[in-house]
Amino acid sequence: IVCYYIIITMIKRRAGGTKELPTLDPSSAAGMAAGNVRRRSRGKNRAILCSPCSMIVSCVALIFLIIYVSLDNLHGLFHHHSSSAGHAGAAAEHSRRKKRGLMHPHELVKVAKVARDKISKIARDKISKIHNAHHHVVHPHDIVKTTELDQFPTLQESFKKSKLVGLYFGASWCKECTMATEAIQKAFDNSPALSPSSSEEGKPYPLSIVFVSSHHSDYTEDQYKNYGSTKWQRVPFNSEEQTKLKQHFHACAEREAEELHVDRKYKVPHLIILDSETRGALTTLGVQEVLDHGYDALAHWQTLQKEIVVPQISIK
Repeated sequence: IVCYYIIITMIKRRAGGTKELPTLDPSSAAGMAAGNVRRRSRGKNRAILCSPCSMIVSCVALIFLIIYVSLDNLHGLFHHHSSSAGHAGAAAEHSRRKKRGLMHPHELVKVAKVARDKISKIARDKISKIHNAHHHVVHPHDIVKTTELDQFPTLQESFKKSKLVGLYFGASWCKECTMATEAIQKAFDNSPALSPSSSEEGKPYPLSIVFVSSHHSDYTEDQYKNYGSTKWQRVPFNSEEQTKLKQHFHACAEREAEELHVDRKYKVPHLIILDSETRGALTTLGVQEVLDHGYDALAHWQTLQKEIVVPQISIK
């Protein structure tokens, strides 16, 4: 409607319909002429007001107004209907799930999160227990018997030369042993921390390795000596000491267990770290620690040596 009146006003101005003529005496010729001009102007204005163009403009403006109002109302109605339908559908779905004993997806997410947190806590506790059991042994005699070690001369010699002794059970025919042997050699062979096999008694080295073989009986003495590092102390091949060490520490190859009467608890490869001063076992996971940390495993063993308190019953 506003657009209609604006357009009409513009058309009238352009046509001169808004100009006021001066007032004259109607009886005079000039007055009669002015009256005729006024009448023609009013007729022209009426023609303009009733012209098709004006009608079209007014109709278009009115149509746009109706469309705008209708769309606004329809949007409000549709939004209200959708919200009502959505709430009704959700309520119906919740009712159906409740009757069937099912939970809402949001409830399932909450339950799953609680279960995940609970499982994570259980897993962390188990890992912590395993870690404490293997790496912070308070009673080493529960793992291996550390008393009566005087019967092993090779072990006693290593105790005198170093602060820590790694008792390594392995064999050349075992693929896992080959991997472990190479890792131990790579970690300690070129290190001054490892005691050589023929060192004189003096200031103790940080570490000695004593090798207990599970080689086949047909191995020659040279083949036995060439296996592993030349710095290792070697228990005499096929000797009584070798058999007793396997029985004492419960470590050997599977095929030897019955023949040597070993109560087998540890398979080869197996590396036990012993404290030379207390004769206590610091860890039975030496192989895995060398594979994981290399030379840095020694620092870990030295830390355990300081932290672990060994009961007097295990000291001799």
